[in-house]
Amino acid sequence: MDVFRIDYSTDMRVVGAFPQVHFEYFDNFDGFDIRYDVKLNEIVKYGRLYTGARFSGLLNAVDLPNYMGILYDRCLEGAFEQLNLPTGSVNVVKIKGLAEEKNYILNLFKHDFNDFLQFDKSLFCENNFTTKGEPINVNSYNDYLEKRDNAYKRGVSLFTPVRLAVKSELLEKYDLFGFPEVGTDLYVTSRFRNLFLDKKDLGIQFISSNIEVLI
Repeated sequence: MDVFRIDYSTDMRVVGAFPQVHFEYFDNFDGFDIRYDVKLNEIVKYGRLYTGARFSGLLNAVDLPNYMGILYDRCLEGAFEQLNLPTGSVNVVKIKGLAEEKNYILNLFKHDFNDFLQFDKSLFCENNFTTKGEPINVNSYNDYLEKRDNAYKRGVSLFTPVRLAVKSELLEKYDLFGFPEVGTDLYVTSRFRNLFLDKKDLGIQFISSNIEVLI
């Protein structure tokens, strides 16, 4: 089964402005308090579209790193119920625009996918934005952490995956997943992609990924 990376659209005809949304918080809270295991309605008052931004099926929120979850129009709820999503929390968030407001679902995920990632068959590289180093092999999760941390100590900007090897069981269990400790991307199965591929104004695009599925 193919795996795709979710990329939020920057097509101004679809989203208007990028990012699209920021959250308004109750006193003493901010984006660092957003987690899958908190009561979101005690932290976030509502979301607000940036000037010039448009409503789309999925919204990009500046307060919400990609790996934490997704914010989607409530009219897509039925489609998401057909998918195998990670354990987490489902929250209703009101999003206010200039002339209207809509309810969106914010699905926050608990990430426990590292057991499906084969570090010894994956490749990484040191990345300074304009230049990339040679592919680097790692033997284990701990070896990955050591090489990543040593790279940062030497002033390397990023330690990014070139290829991520995952067990096929991951795709049997989940249609959406990510690996926050190796990158901020969210990945989806072809089942996820096919379900939404024909929907207009979705606000995201599906890009071929660096995931290699091991049989």
